[in-house]
Order: sequence, then C-alpha cells, then structure tokens
Amino acid sequence: MLRQREITRAAGVAAIVALGACAATAPADIVASFGFTELNSSFSFDEGLGGGMFLADGNLDTTGDVTRLMAPGGTARYNPGDVDDSPASVHFEISVFNINSIAKTADGMGEFTIVDADGDKLMGSFGGTWSGAGFGFTFYGGTGTDFAFDSSGGDGTFDGPSGGSFSTDFGVENLIGAVSLLLQQPDMDFFASSFQSVSTQADGVMIIPAPGALALALTGLGIAGTRRRR
Repeated sequence: MLRQREITRAAGVAAIVALGACAATAPADIVASFGFTELNSSFSFDEGLGGGMFLADGNLDTTGDVTRLMAPGGTARYNPGDVDDSPASVHFEISVFNINSIAKTADGMGEFTIVDADGDKLMGSFGGTWSGAGFGFTFYGGTGTDFAFDSSGGDGTFDGPSGGSFSTDFGVENLIGAVSLLLQQPDMDFFASSFQSVSTQADGVMIIPAPGALALALTGLGIAGTRRRR
C-alpha cells in the first residue's frame, strides 16, 4: 500500500490536471511553479453562517520549493526545519461557503503568501471549488489573475532558506495562476465541523498574461504535466 504522503502527492497532481481538462492549450508558457507538502491545516466552522475559514501553514515538517521555469530559471528550496516564520513562511487561507454535505462540494475564495529567506514574497488571491473524492480526501482547485512576486521587503531575488534562488523580475506586474490543495479530513462529514492539525499538500503554477489568457484563467488553465518536483 502506498504511504499517505505518496497518495497525497499523486492526487495533488491529478487535481492540477483537472483544472485544465476543459480548457484549450494555454496561450503562454508557464513561467513559475510551487509545491509544498506537510502543511499544517485547520478549519473553523461557524454553524450560524453555514461555512468557515480554512488555514494551512508551513511548519518544521514542511518540504517544498518555488521554481522559476522561465529562463534563466532557478529553484528556491524549503527543507524540513526551514519554514519557521523567521522570515521564511507559507500561508494559505480560504473561505468555505455554499457547503453541500451530500454532494460534497463547496465554494472557496482565498489568498496565499510564500516568503523567502530574506523577505521577498510570492502572493496571490483566487477563487475555486472544494470537492470530496471519497475516504475523507478533499480537493481544492482555484485560479486567479493577480499572482505576483513582491520584493519591497527583500532584495529582488527569491532565495530558498535551504538554498537556491532566482530573479523575481518576470517583466510583468501580475501573473495568472492556479492553485491545488489536497487533504484528508479527520471525519467523513465534509466541512460539517471544525478540525485542526491536518497534513495538507499545496501546488501552484503561473503564466504571463497573453491575449485571451484572462478568459482562459476564468475557465481553468491548461497546465497538465507542468508541475515538477525538484
């Protein structure tokens, strides 16, 4: 039997592929990607609102990378023990609403921030859907049009706390992006109650906007097979 982490990684790739299943080939190359495993997630349920807030943060067990695929390339690496909020960190927060516990679907609007070793940031906001896939596994897939590298607090290069770096200058202000998350909820009730300390995987890709790319982003990006583990 595959270990849960191996299952999570494979299913996360499948979730990213699903984002582009109904879209044509992207009109621009993917220029950057990221991927993290062992994020620590929680969900706070508000029964009065019928929804809640999902959070996922890096911790001392987190492993991942942020990779520039556009020339000249480069990979910023995050090894276990190096994601500790000083300043390297990973943070996702996604609202959960329109929950259908029978169909196991929900909507979600969220944002993320990934900080490198000296204050440069990769940030973005997105909207998408949650879905259940059986055995308690839950997927999230979302897209956004305002992903960006912010070097106002850093030095213009994205430096991995475990090594590797790349320039954050992509020649544009904002990138179009997609994110995918995968976790196994501690019960089978699909966001029916709060939970905490759940291991989560997050992956994402970004492209430079091109003519027609905005409409494509709103229907799903053609990103199959582009996310690579370093």
